[in-house]
Amino acid sequence: EAVARREREVRVLVDGAIRNVIGGKKNDDDDGGDKRGHRRTYGENGDVERNPSNRRPDPSIQTPSSIQTPDRSSALTPARERELHALQRRSEELQRHMERMRSERAGMELEVAALRRELFEKEEQTYADRESLAREVEQLLARQA
Repeated sequence: EAVARREREVRVLVDGAIRNVIGGKKNDDDDGGDKRGHRRTYGENGDVERNPSNRRPDPSIQTPSSIQTPDRSSALTPARERELHALQRRSEELQRHMERMRSERAGMELEVAALRRELFEKEEQTYADRESLAREVEQLLARQA
């Protein structure tokens, strides 16, 4: 669950950053708030929320589905296009990193399962050894009596 939540957070951040590059910021000293001092937050689907209880997307922000591919490249300045490509590369890097983390986790889970099996076998053997020793002690005591 934590991994899935982190993946969603990363996707939301990357999507929000890409939307900012494509849509452009209104001013460079944007602190993430609006004129009334409300902080902007991003919803689970990456849409900007002025008020967390109001989940409607901000109409001034274009979503990737509302932007047609041929128009997108011509509408971006070279600097914004470089920034967009950098964000896309970073997004791809993060995706590869998440895949590596998933793979490592799966390997660790297999290792833990093997160790648990080994521990269970050793506990079973210990129990069998104790039972055997108890029988031997009973036999020795019976012979001495």
